[in-house]
Amino acid sequence: MSADYVSLYPQATQALVPAQVAQDCLKSVPIDKEEDLALISELTNYLSWQSNIAYLMDPPEGYNEERIDIVDEILKVKDGLENDKYDNEYDVQYDLAMAFTGAYDFHLVWAADILHNVFRFRRGNIGRGLLDEFALVSVSSDGKALPKLYNYYDIMVAQDEGWTASPVTEINDKPAEDYIQEWSKTFPYHEDHARYNRLFPNQASTSMGQPLNQFGRSLFADGNYTTVKHENGTINKYINNAIVPLDTFDDITDGSDFFVKFCNQIPNTNTKRSIEGGPEGKAKFKRSTPVKRQSAAPTATGYPPAETLHSEAVIGGYYLKDKGYDDVAVLSVPSFQPEAGAEEFQDLTGAFLKMAVDSGKKRLVIDLRTNGGGRVYLGYDLFKQLFPSEDPFGATQFRANEAFDITGRYMTDYFAQYTYEEAVKDFQQNQGDATIGLNWNSIFNYKLPLTVDNKNFTSWEDYFGPNKRHNDNFTTPARYDLNNFFSDDLNMDITGYRTRANKLNKNQPFDSDKIVLLQDGACGSTCAVFSEFMKTQGGVQQVVVGGKPETGPMQGVSGSKGAQVYTFTQVQQEAATAYINLPDQQEALNETDLGALVFANRPLYRSAYQESGMTSSVVNLRDNIRKGDDTVTPLEFVYEAADCRLFYTTDMVRDVEAVWKKTVDARWGDAEKTCVDGSTKDKSSLSGGAPTDGGKKKSAAVKIGGGTMVAGAATVVAMIMML
Repeated sequence: MSADYVSLYPQATQALVPAQVAQDCLKSVPIDKEEDLALISELTNYLSWQSNIAYLMDPPEGYNEERIDIVDEILKVKDGLENDKYDNEYDVQYDLAMAFTGAYDFHLVWAADILHNVFRFRRGNIGRGLLDEFALVSVSSDGKALPKLYNYYDIMVAQDEGWTASPVTEINDKPAEDYIQEWSKTFPYHEDHARYNRLFPNQASTSMGQPLNQFGRSLFADGNYTTVKHENGTINKYINNAIVPLDTFDDITDGSDFFVKFCNQIPNTNTKRSIEGGPEGKAKFKRSTPVKRQSAAPTATGYPPAETLHSEAVIGGYYLKDKGYDDVAVLSVPSFQPEAGAEEFQDLTGAFLKMAVDSGKKRLVIDLRTNGGGRVYLGYDLFKQLFPSEDPFGATQFRANEAFDITGRYMTDYFAQYTYEEAVKDFQQNQGDATIGLNWNSIFNYKLPLTVDNKNFTSWEDYFGPNKRHNDNFTTPARYDLNNFFSDDLNMDITGYRTRANKLNKNQPFDSDKIVLLQDGACGSTCAVFSEFMKTQGGVQQVVVGGKPETGPMQGVSGSKGAQVYTFTQVQQEAATAYINLPDQQEALNETDLGALVFANRPLYRSAYQESGMTSSVVNLRDNIRKGDDTVTPLEFVYEAADCRLFYTTDMVRDVEAVWKKTVDARWGDAEKTCVDGSTKDKSSLSGGAPTDGGKKKSAAVKIGGGTMVAGAATVVAMIMML
């Protein structure tokens, strides 16, 4: 296949093959029943670190998804294996992946090698000279009327070419809406409206050079063709292909060869802990090396010229100029994950907010569409610069499982040998080669976090608990100590604290009622943490755009609302550290969850991997807990409607400034005329009476002194995944 392709396209680096041929190839991989049964058994060891298993099994009132017992769903696959239901490896791994997806949380993923390592599927051949892939878009006549489906490229070009786009009514001989909504059920988002939005191209994703189109682009095949029928009777047939790197299959003759080459690969040894010594075996810390900025002026694709723009377009500032909008500034934040380090992001934020105020701007739109998270402290930082008198609350909890307790007790004995000052000195002298310093920055160091009242924990037992809630055990809710040297992110400090204490503009730039968050349901992880600060502590309302073609409310934050994600690699490393350094207890530990986890290597071998060398398979390690919530309910299970919902119009699809202006109209204009029917004043929204932090008005007239966090100990290493 590759040789023939090269002869036709000598400059090509990738090959296109019919989608069904690729699917048949995947399903030719033979099953290894005994190995798969062992894999399933070992997967449960990793799931014990998932923070909210009990809540998924028994969701509280208001949760908008079905209950799911992840372990039970996995055991159904086991039962299928034992009863010879499966005849190929692909189907086994697909069903395991879907078992995880049922939680609808992108912090809980089984990314099997066979699903991720080889093929990328596309619906293509548009022939309009745009992108060679098929895409849909949901468009309303006025932003309030129920939308219809269209070919995205029809909407983009019809107006300029002088013809009228016709709605899509059927896909592959089925009602189009039913077809795509069924397709979206594989997307790991908390609400069906958010999953629906992920089907279509997104301006914010495109602006960063990361196009979104999960109906046109997928990990899964959907036959060789996509047949689309329009309302006017037109029928188009699009080719479905699979993309594969050139020469990939030159030495592959059958499914067994495929498995040997692409599956069950030994993980990158650089990600494993050493088996020598004590906690010194911890994976080495490396300070991030700033990526060299592009020499040309940065651009946000499809966006107007920016007043200021990050070199990677992850944050940018804009002004609206038309009458009625000329006092509005827009801060576009499609990601909290710059590759070049945090400082540019932080400095740009402060500079733009000051510039906007100095330019007479009175209102601020913060566009968070498509933002799936990133560095958690950048979420803290942005909130702090918007509300300088507020200390971000950010309480979290872990699931208090046996392995966590054993590891924590071992690490507590280790930390007892050293002082905070010794840890600081060790890190300052040795940086990435530090041992005491890097270990001090551990999720098992009870001396790092603070209580919800900003006090130090007194012991491991005080921190760990366990606290019995919702038929499970949890650690005591804890907060970051933002003034501590070993705070969450060793590569940055939050503006207003430590090395950036003097960089905080103590004049609040905008009143809370002059700020609005623009969402599309994709907001998750760090974005969810930031949005929680803005709602509960800042009192800032949200406008959400898109969703299924039905009236009613929609959540602005429907990505993972967990506070910290952990890769399977990290989970296993934590267990191995304790085990290796307790040689006298290893025989007893072999009978515990920790001992089982140490030797549970199959999930590491069968997972796909990120460029960082960590698994793409992840669990949500910590829940985010709302300030003042005596029930201590993880925010993943708290329904929160936006204050207003809009649908995209043709103009909004074509022009991002039209989206921003419609957001302004919805927040500060006539909501009755602008917002989707039934989408305003939901009881879970601020406009519907949801409580904020003490009901205080956050006025921009406030001028404050320094931060008020108690100094003494910091928290945890956080690893936030973007999808």
